Amino acid sequence: SLVMAGTAGSGGASVLARTFETVLRARLPAELLQAAQSFGEQARLLDIADVAAEQGAARMYAAGEGGLFGALWEMCELLGCGLEADLRSIPIRQETVEICEILDVNPYTLYSQGAALILTSDPATLIKTLRENGIPAAEIGRVTGGRARILKNGEETRYLDKASQDELVRIWKTYREAGADAFCKSAGKGYELCGNRY
Repeated sequence: SLVMAGTAGSGGASVLARTFETVLRARLPAELLQAAQSFGEQARLLDIADVAAEQGAARMYAAGEGGLFGALWEMCELLGCGLEADLRSIPIRQETVEICEILDVNPYTLYSQGAALILTSDPATLIKTLRENGIPAAEIGRVTGGRARILKNGEETRYLDKASQDELVRIWKTYREAGADAFCKSAGKGYELCGNRY
């Protein structure tokens, strides 16, 4: 079973919340923006590793550059396996969702410092222990034989692609090329993934 500990895109959302504070302040409540700016202080990768080791997890993979999708791809490449994952099961903070929608960012390919993927034969116990330690966690899927890397979102199915670049890199390039004024005017159209807006 594949368990995710931590939340998708939080590290990147924290950077975006600080970098584009002026743009976001006009669209988001102050307390939500302040919470997002403090995400970096909540990265607890060592705590996750300790719990995973105590619970006898088979493997652990830290998410970082390239976000959750990048980590899933790298895990499959290293293991030579496939996967089936459910997008609706992935832990993600509401602050991250709202920031990503305003700035037209995909939260699943956004820098995810402090999150990790864990392979375990006892997901229920691992998740319970992680949550008891104040760490968000959920079973998001499983590894499979073969090479198919399947992402499900309700009735819709797609295949995981190798991420070309982290969203932080993409958005910064867009910002520099378009200029601050043009970028700020275009922000807010939302990002579509598997037919849903995030």
